[in-house]
Amino acid sequence: MYAIIQAKYGTFSWDLTSPFTWIFALLLYDFMYYWVHRTGHEVNMFWASHITHHSSEQFNLSTALRQASTGFYFKWGVLYSPLPS
Repeated sequence: MYAIIQAKYGTFSWDLTSPFTWIFALLLYDFMYYWVHRTGHEVNMFWASHITHHSSEQFNLSTALRQASTGFYFKWGVLYSPLPS
């Protein structure tokens, strides 16, 4: 039987051979990305960095990939902190 988390000596460790671990990690990353992106729309300081992504009248691949140079500073940290184990 597959286990996402294995208990060893009172601590938890990820079973990296389990496909459920990778599916769970992908879903968790996607959930965290949603909140990072939503914060980019709702918090003024983050919106100032995110607005270049929405600056075109027509949405296409080049505007989808357009990112501000300051976006890196606001996308790390607090919202992605649950991901590392």
